[in-house]
Amino acid sequence: MKSYLIVEEHKTKTLKIIPYSEYLLNKDNVFLYEIISDANTEDEAALILHHINEVAARDATSCAVIRLDE
Repeated sequence: MKSYLIVEEHKTKTLKIIPYSEYLLNKDNVFLYEIISDANTEDEAALILHHINEVAARDATSCAVIRLDE
């Protein structure tokens, strides 16, 4: 298993990075977070999180352009 998780917090609908060991500390975390991806290092996790945010921004822009053209 990797050392870091990229998760979506259900309550706030935000993405964040948490250590896998922290995730395991509370059995209710399965209900609090949706695991999106994992990484070996915090830097790698930050790169993945940045990529997810970039793709989401591009997708939102594409949807806006498509709606304008319809």
